[in-house]
Amino acid sequence: MPRDAVMLAWGFPSRCLEGSQNSKMTERWDYSTDVPVYNFGYPYGAYGYGRVRYGPNYPNYPDYGLNMTPEIAYIPSRVASVWFIEQRVDAWERVR
Repeated sequence: MPRDAVMLAWGFPSRCLEGSQNSKMTERWDYSTDVPVYNFGYPYGAYGYGRVRYGPNYPNYPDYGLNMTPEIAYIPSRVASVWFIEQRVDAWERVR
């Protein structure tokens, strides 16, 4: 299968790598997707900020609780690769 057919079937690759094998030009196209990674950060040095009122008769006390803020980071992850030798598909693989 030529490179143009792969482009039509799978779209543009996330990255391209070029190399050489047995004196032949090779190329690898990687396809990736963004995977969400959830973590909990500690804003402002692991302590909250501001003042909290614990009732109508209590003075304001500083909020020393651990205000863990959920965060989502997106990490690229490879889901498929296609190897070309002299602009023809030699092999391919995908993650299930």
